[in-house]
Formats: sequence, C-alpha cells, structure tokens
Amino acid sequence: MRSRASPVPSPRRQRPQERAPEPPRAATRQITQEYLATMLGVQRTTVSGAAGVLKAEGLARHSRGQLEILDCDGLEHRSCECYRAVLQMYDQLLPSDESA
Repeated sequence: MRSRASPVPSPRRQRPQERAPEPPRAATRQITQEYLATMLGVQRTTVSGAAGVLKAEGLARHSRGQLEILDCDGLEHRSCECYRAVLQMYDQLLPSDESA
C-alpha cells in the first residue's frame, strides 16, 4: 500500500517564521558589465574576467545585466583590506541609528 505524503502548504498560507530562510547575505542587482566597468574605470573585458573568477569560486553570478552575489561573506573574505577600511570609515562618518 502506498503511503500518502502530507500536503505541502502553499507559501501564501505559511506564517513568516515557517518560511525557509533566505541564503545568508545574498543580493541581486540590475547592472551591466559595461556600467560596472565605467564605474570602476576599467575595460569591460576586465569586469568579464573578474566575474568569471567569482563565478568559478561560487561567490557571484552575472547574466544579462543582472549581478547576483551568492556569498557576501565569502566575497568580503576574498576582497582586499581596503574594503574593510572603507566600511570602517563609512561607519565613522555615517553611524547607524543603533550606535548613535
């Protein structure tokens, strides 16, 4: 005799605390490689190469003008020390409401 699986509630009916959590610190942005290259002052091929490295490491994915960061913590770990220095300066200049 085949056992019946219990019905899976639809996401609309689930209470917020029952929903599966989002991947930690993931983010998606609408941005082209061309625009990102312009912002960074580099050639688009440089951005394309860097995007390929980040994709191979499982940190980010870029497709048709959409940049998806898959692992923000991993990306931060992979970045140079200047990223943390910029964050510290940002926090000093623009403290959050919690620390004010």
